[in-house]
Amino acid sequence: MRRLSLLAFLAPTLAFGQYPRTTVELRGSMDALSGGRDRWQEHTVTVGARATARTGMGVSAGWLERFAQVDRRVQFDGSLALGRRVTLEADAEWSPSHAVVARTGGGVRGHLGLGKGWGVEGRAAQREYAASTVRLFGGSLERYWGAWNATYTGSVSLLAEAPRAVSHGARVSRFWSDRGVVTFGVSSGREVEALAAGLVVPMTVRSGGAWGAIPLGAHIDLTFATSVTQQGDFFTRTHTALGLRVVRLPGR
Repeated sequence: MRRLSLLAFLAPTLAFGQYPRTTVELRGSMDALSGGRDRWQEHTVTVGARATARTGMGVSAGWLERFAQVDRRVQFDGSLALGRRVTLEADAEWSPSHAVVARTGGGVRGHLGLGKGWGVEGRAAQREYAASTVRLFGGSLERYWGAWNATYTGSVSLLAEAPRAVSHGARVSRFWSDRGVVTFGVSSGREVEALAAGLVVPMTVRSGGAWGAIPLGAHIDLTFATSVTQQGDFFTRTHTALGLRVVRLPGR
C-alpha cells in the first residue's frame, strides 16, 4: 500500500516539468480543540503545475492525526479551460487508513464567466467513509473588480437517515500580484463532519478566518491560514497553518 501511495504521488510529477509554471509546497497545520481534547495536526507535500491561469493539475500526499487516530491521504485535482468562459474542475482522494477521513471521494465543478467580472459555479461531490456516504451539492456567485473579489457560496450536504445540512458562506479577497493574495471568509449553517471512525454527523457550524499567500522572493511564497470554528455543542476549533511554496516560473 505504501508503495502504491508513493507511485500515485510521484507519477504525475514526471509530467509537471513540461508545464510553464510548477510549484512544490510543504505545509503543516495544527488545530487546538476546546475542552482539553487532543489537538489535530496535518503535514502535506503538494506538487502543482499550471499551463495557464485556468488549466493545471496538482497532487498531494499527507499525514494527519485527529481524535488520536492517524490517517494517510492522497489527493488529486485538475482544471481545464474550455473556451473563454467555461472552466471544468475535478478532484479525487484516497486514504488507505481512513480512520477519520474519507476512504475515497471525488467531485466535479463547472465555472461560467458571465462578463463584467461576474461568474457562477456549480459543484457536486461524494465522500465514502467507513460507515457512511456523504453527497454534497453547491453553487457560488462571484464578482471581480480591480484587485478585489467577493464570493457567496451555498451548499447542501446529504447523509442517509439524516436531515439535509445547508450551509452559507461569504469571502472577500485582495490580490496584489499573480501570487500574492489575502482572503477573509465567514460561514454558517449545518455541515456534515467526521468525528471518529464510523461517526459522521450533521452539526451546526460557524466559522471565520483568513488565508492566503505572500511572495517572499522570485521563487518562494509563504502560505498561511488561521480560523476559529464552532462545531455545534461538541467543541471550538482554532486552526493555524503555515506552508512554504517553491515556484518555478517560465524561463527562470
